[in-house]
Amino acid sequence: MAEHRSLPRGGAASLRTGALLLGFVLALGALDLARAQAEEPVREPLTYELDDHVRFELGGYYRFRLTHRTEMLLSEIPSGARAGEQIVSESQTYTEHRLRLVPVASFFEQASVHAELDLFTGMLSGDTSGRDYMYFAQPPQRWNEIDGADFDDFVPLHLRHLYGRWESPVGRLQVGRMGSDWGLGLLASSGGEGRNDLGDAYYGDIVDRVLFATKPLAIVRALSGEAPAAKDDPVILAFAYDWNVVRDNLLKREEDKRDLVRASSPGSTIELTQPPEDDEAQQWVGAVRVETELFEGGFYTAYRDLVHQDVLLPAASRPPEEFLRAWVFDVHGKLALTPGFLGGRTLFAEAELAAITGETNLTVSRIAQSPADPLPESDVEQLGLIARGGVRSGSFDVILEGGYASGDADPFDTEVRNFRFHPDLNVGLILFESQLAETSAASARNAVLVFDEGGPVRTLGADLLATNGGVTNAIFLSPRVKVRPWERLEGVLGVLWARTATDYVDPATDFIQSGAFGVFNPFGAPASNHELGVEVDVALRYTFPLAWSDLEVGLEYGHLFPGNVFENDDGERMDDVDLVRGRLTFRL
Repeated sequence: MAEHRSLPRGGAASLRTGALLLGFVLALGALDLARAQAEEPVREPLTYELDDHVRFELGGYYRFRLTHRTEMLLSEIPSGARAGEQIVSESQTYTEHRLRLVPVASFFEQASVHAELDLFTGMLSGDTSGRDYMYFAQPPQRWNEIDGADFDDFVPLHLRHLYGRWESPVGRLQVGRMGSDWGLGLLASSGGEGRNDLGDAYYGDIVDRVLFATKPLAIVRALSGEAPAAKDDPVILAFAYDWNVVRDNLLKREEDKRDLVRASSPGSTIELTQPPEDDEAQQWVGAVRVETELFEGGFYTAYRDLVHQDVLLPAASRPPEEFLRAWVFDVHGKLALTPGFLGGRTLFAEAELAAITGETNLTVSRIAQSPADPLPESDVEQLGLIARGGVRSGSFDVILEGGYASGDADPFDTEVRNFRFHPDLNVGLILFESQLAETSAASARNAVLVFDEGGPVRTLGADLLATNGGVTNAIFLSPRVKVRPWERLEGVLGVLWARTATDYVDPATDFIQSGAFGVFNPFGAPASNHELGVEVDVALRYTFPLAWSDLEVGLEYGHLFPGNVFENDDGERMDDVDLVRGRLTFRL
């Protein structure tokens, strides 16, 4: 339960309205054009053949998690009667679960219908009362007050995917609602199970899409009557149009917005006079990919046209159109070599680099805005990178991972520079996944309270500040070792070091003080404090093979040593944070 504690006032909190923008831009759902398919089951599915031409498969998993996390400092209240008090998330113990099924029906080998549905997902037990700031985290929420379920409109079924696939002689055609995935998951991820060494995927991008992917040589050889070998045709081209981006790290649907309004604060002047409209987004995507025995990689570009309604602004203060128009350019590659002198061990390297450029008025410049022009446009320029390399063998892996997400030290200028990783790309267990996720949600709540009293010219974007666990405004290094002493036992030891890429500025504080008393982060420390800290993570997993399933039992532990970012204005640093999680996963 969130608690407010009194500390000396002297600073204020801080984050960046640009982070909000980046929050949404980042999730430009591209797709796994690499293989031009949505998320696949993690193991061989259960299969039933009706006859020689019709086959049914069922994949999926059920997972149960028991988590305990110690107390975390979230932010300092920047204004009002309680200015200077600190918001603290008390020690939490909770259980959660998810049942996800992935049925597939295949006809005559060329046609198939794919679906993915969640029957149950959410918390089974745990105290979420008082954590109203978490409403600013985008659903599907891990923290909800519905026991064991996170349902749309209280219907105990969430149909995530439903699409048809046709394998023609000249390429693959997919039409319908499907996952969106690309590369290492830096920008777009379908939320597949088992992609992270630590933690879980909670989100997953979903789009209504028409996708066509082909191998150029296949067209030529099909026309000439030849059947090309895969090794002779390493290039894949793909094109897609998304007429509706159903859910990603940017969009907010009507039910999400109602929660935002209800949680805006007791006594807030923000009220809904009519039902909010869903965000609308269209997207055009093109990609090329190369697959060989040693190397695979590709390049894609996507253009998104988003219309957003910021319901935290009174209707009279909203612009006629809140928009984001942005281009994404993304390149990724994987290289693997098995030289003889390493005794069968494999050297590998993989990386993904993404750049985003465009324009928006979803966040508004305090410098450029005026009563005559309250909603000037801002330029979007963001950059993100993740890279891994190391050695793999049957009994151990040594991995060095690093990354960069651009930051923005000025919340209200006319440039938005905050890049944000997809929240399903986990970097550790605590720092980004929990600590900064909750801090950004608390900062969003503070911003709503401040901007609600901000006068005739309102500031847009507070409803998009929450990171949901995505890495933003950060540079990090994360060496890991994975060991497999027995066939079904795996252990992971990882260390995460991180610092901010630029000053860590809170929008609410910056809005109030205009830099008159300095610039501060959400905890009351100077925004020039850059060290986020060091985190040590350990995981242990054992898999029991069953006749109809695999049962994985595991335990994860993380310990965060906070850096000077987590100090208050008196230089007092937040206590260390611990997290322990028990894991149970059945895979069909």
